[in-house]
Order: sequence, then structure tokens, then C-alpha cells
Amino acid sequence: MRKCIKNSRIILLGLTLCFLNANAEELIYEITENPFILDVDHVKKPIRFSHSVSDGDVNVDAADGHHIEIRISDLRSKNDLEDGRAFLKVDSRTGSVKLDCRGEFRESDFECFVPDDTVLSLRASDGDIRIENISGDVNCSASDGDILLKNVSGRISAESSDGDISLFQEKKSSLPISISTNDGSIAVHLASDVDAKIAANVIDGKVNFNLSGTIKSTADHPHHSKESKKLKMPWLKQRTIKIGEQKNPQAIQLNTLDGDILISNRPKTTTQKSEK
Repeated sequence: MRKCIKNSRIILLGLTLCFLNANAEELIYEITENPFILDVDHVKKPIRFSHSVSDGDVNVDAADGHHIEIRISDLRSKNDLEDGRAFLKVDSRTGSVKLDCRGEFRESDFECFVPDDTVLSLRASDGDIRIENISGDVNCSASDGDILLKNVSGRISAESSDGDISLFQEKKSSLPISISTNDGSIAVHLASDVDAKIAANVIDGKVNFNLSGTIKSTADHPHHSKESKKLKMPWLKQRTIKIGEQKNPQAIQLNTLDGDILISNRPKTTTQKSEK
């Protein structure tokens, strides 16, 4: 049994359960304070943080230090714990940190502050996801909600069944990037020195490129083109563009069934090139 140490930055109130087996060690911290702050110096790096919520928003930002801070919108007093419970499940050997919610807390809004190199896996059934200032890889999905990614420099996979997805990057990031929504628009603002092969696919919408830099090649495949028929989707419209100095840049894949796609690395005042 590991000792749980309490100091000015760590709040370990409520029940703490420790389980140990031959392969992994898991500590479970019940969240009974708001905010709840946990030092994660003892956890393997990079931390892999996961969270799933039924009906609420999830906001994740970089912490000021090597700790995890959780804020729950509905947790105002200990009396609120009668209707819901929340736990942090920490596996120090694998780096896994899971935010597990039960009862009404599955419908709460969460603010999470994690080390900036954290790998994220987030799910929202009916709510928005917002991620900022994270350098680790990101995998997120929303069934009915928007996704905003700002200054996320790791590899990205983002999906929404019904919502818009926006990505804003000030610095060059890791690739590939995959963004898809069934019913919504996609806006991607890349760093000015990006090297990438961008493929934008729409069915009912248009694609707008607003890019500066070395454009190596472009290709347009309208409805019923040879390319769209190869993909067995004759209704698909596809635009591809290679930008940057690399011979074989990695891919940025953007897909929407019903919505527009904007790809930019210029100020908004620059004239856009649009597909009619």
C-alpha cells in the first residue's frame, strides 16, 4: 500500500483505494474538493489522460506545473456528492490517468488542467470539447457537439457526428492530422511554415484554400470524377494540395458530409480562393 502524501498542492480527501498486482499499480482518488489537485511526479511520462462524459462540456488546458487539476461545474459542496461521484484512476507504471464519473457527474461540465505533454483521449456524447496548449497526441470525439483545438502540436484525430471542428495552430505541429464530421463545417488555420499534403473531402459544401508558401501541386476532383468513382463515392468532391519544402510530407485529412471546409495559414484579410 502506497502512502498518500498531503501538502499545500495536493488534496487527497475522501476515500483513497490502492490496488497492486504483478503488472500494474493503480491508485484511485475520489474527488471531494473543487478544484481537486493531484501531483503526478510519480507517474510515468507521458501521462495518458482519458475522460468520457454523457451530457456536458470538456475543457482541457496545460497546467502550470506537473500536476493535474480537475474542476467540476456541479460540485459546489459535499452535499452534491449524494447525486454523483468522480474518481481519478492513476496507474503510475503505465502513465494512465482516467477521470471516471458516476451518477449526475456524467452530465457535468469539466475543466481539466494537465501537463502540456499529456496524451489525450476524450469522448463527449452530448457536449463540446475544447483543448488548448497541449503538445501530446490528441484523440477526441463528440456525438453531438463542437470541437475546438488551439495550439495543439501533437498528432490529432478529431471526430464529430453533429458539430463543427476548428483547429488553430501558431507553431508547426506533428502530423498526420485527421478531422471528420458528418454534419458540420471544418476550419483549420495552420502555421505559416507548414509542410503537408492536404486532402479535403466534401459532399454537400465547398472547400476554401487560403494558403501562403511553396505550393507544389493542387488537384480538384469534382462530383462524378474518375477519382471519386475509384473511391466508390461518385457524389464526393475532393481537393488536394501539397505545401512546403518536403518531398513526401505527411497528410492532413479533412472530411465532412454536410458543411464547408476552410484551410488557411494567412491573415483573414487575405483574399480567399474558393471552390464554386
